[in-house]
Amino acid sequence: DGSPNATWYINRDTKTLHISGEGAMKDYIDENDPAPWREWNDFIVKVEVHEGIEKISANAFTNC
Repeated sequence: DGSPNATWYINRDTKTLHISGEGAMKDYIDENDPAPWREWNDFIVKVEVHEGIEKISANAFTNC
């Protein structure tokens, strides 16, 4: 259900969400289990998925 080695952070200067690490991202199922950056949706203007990430959750960017 996702790798504990897949992490994220937001660069506030560039308004970029970075997803990095190894393996698959956790699956975010629905509104009851949203991606942790959801509260930043209106702030983020760019997403960078770094080398090593093998799978992005189908609902990772719902309502973005």
